[in-house]
Amino acid sequence: MADQSKLCTITNNSGQDAVVISTVAGGETTSQGAIVSFNQQLEILKTSSGNTVIKNGSSDTVTLDQAFPTDTGGTQYAFAYDLIISDSNWLYPLAQLSVMQSIIGPPWFDPQTVNATDAAAMSHAFNFYQTIAAYPASELTQGYINALEAQDNGSTQSGVGNAVDAFFQGTSTYKDVTFMDVLTAEKYYNDFPCVWAQYKDSITYYLYGSDGTMVIFVGVLSLNKSGAVDITKPNGGYTCAFAPAVNPSDTSKADVDTSKAVNLTYNNGDFVDDINASTPKIALKGNFQLKRVFTGNPNDIAIISAFKGLVNDIACTGIDVPASQY
Repeated sequence: MADQSKLCTITNNSGQDAVVISTVAGGETTSQGAIVSFNQQLEILKTSSGNTVIKNGSSDTVTLDQAFPTDTGGTQYAFAYDLIISDSNWLYPLAQLSVMQSIIGPPWFDPQTVNATDAAAMSHAFNFYQTIAAYPASELTQGYINALEAQDNGSTQSGVGNAVDAFFQGTSTYKDVTFMDVLTAEKYYNDFPCVWAQYKDSITYYLYGSDGTMVIFVGVLSLNKSGAVDITKPNGGYTCAFAPAVNPSDTSKADVDTSKAVNLTYNNGDFVDDINASTPKIALKGNFQLKRVFTGNPNDIAIISAFKGLVNDIACTGIDVPASQY
């Protein structure tokens, strides 16, 4: 019989089928039967019904049984967990739940419910993350930075958990967002390359730089989905590669030499050719930019995915269309 003290019931009213993802701290064991990520930092929990997916409008129970070593050489079950309720297709976060086992009376976990309002708040957190990246000098971004600094200094506000949450509640657009929501969004961008594939089966980013005298076409970053998103595989189930330009000096064309393609691994927010190298030859990082940065049209204010980084010592940047189409 399952240990009732380690069971947590999740009710999913988010509007989407969902899975329960638990973060794994350094040194902690993973949960029994969980699907563990390639980097050992996340796990998808199995439910009591033997599945991983909790259908929208239904409830199921997960077992929270991670353990950590004690100073005496034994192990102790964890009593606090950060659970990320995510959609079952792209593992996109719908809600962040901080749950703690009761220590008064028999140990147990309070039942948790995820609603559509939680999913909306998380969506707003993703929008906020993209917006401050695209508008680094804005009043919104500076206000967030100030709130982070205040929080680091221990500032709080009556009735609000911390300075950052107080900042969000003072905005007109992001009142429902919390600091933990933004941290969850940031972690998702660091762990899952599918966000940079823009939730498509395949995408190509065209990278440009300079040889010191002129703008050159460096090559392409290609992301191709090889099956369902799978946290147990490098790149979450995507094949990621860089292919160099055939003729770098001709920026009117985007031909690449696929015979010289280099496989890349997504590691803590960077696509790199060697995860063990302190200075990899290829290191490309996704970010968000205003489209006008590339087109030169001041009216192009859409926020788009973009890449910056180094390819064989050449600083480069690019988006998902070639320069000839800017």
